[in-house]
Amino acid sequence: MMSTYVKLTRTTINLQPRSCDGDTCLIIDGMGLVQELMAVRTFKNCNELGTAYVDLVQSKGHGYQQVRVIFDNYTVTDSMKKATRERRRSKTGRAKSYMISHSTKIKDTKTFLDSIETKDSLTVYLANRLVKSDTTARIVTATRTCVLTNFECNISTEVSTQEEADTLMILHAEGLARAGFSITIYSQDTDVLLLALRRVGDDTAILMGTGEKRRKIMLNQSSTNLVHKRQRL
Repeated sequence: MMSTYVKLTRTTINLQPRSCDGDTCLIIDGMGLVQELMAVRTFKNCNELGTAYVDLVQSKGHGYQQVRVIFDNYTVTDSMKKATRERRRSKTGRAKSYMISHSTKIKDTKTFLDSIETKDSLTVYLANRLVKSDTTARIVTATRTCVLTNFECNISTEVSTQEEADTLMILHAEGLARAGFSITIYSQDTDVLLLALRRVGDDTAILMGTGEKRRKIMLNQSSTNLVHKRQRL
């Protein structure tokens, strides 16, 4: 049976681009975008992947005054998520790890990201590629090592102890909302949608899905629909 929440989100589709009349920011799930890209393309090495990644971020950031790319923190110890990863590893054997550089070869896209160490190294590599590229987008990246920008902005450079990008994106969205930004969050994770409904202001949208199934969910509409639905139950 389709959940009430899924039914409601399907009524809030709006793919019109954001206006640049006010302060606007796109917040992207960094590793989610990597997985999306590698699902439809193959790359010989990480240099090719990095180039495509920068181009994709710039494309998605068109029309926004700034873009924040938030990556998972893969070094947090003793977490539930890490325990789950370790259980999966024990069933499939230890995955091969890579220290990412331009020349790192990608022989099999299905297994390349199996290792936590590889993912961690890739997040740092891509964050640096983004801020050092000649992209016209104004970019902020957050990884377990640091917060980087390619423009002057008022942002804390402290590294968060939060493990998942889901939570980190919401923290960034909260701060931006308080500063008066209109926010769009790009993520395929429904957890982000639920967190945003609870903690972020009404002038926020979530972009979910890919291709023809992509939809923009406005939080103010979703909140209203959920309240009305609950009142009828």
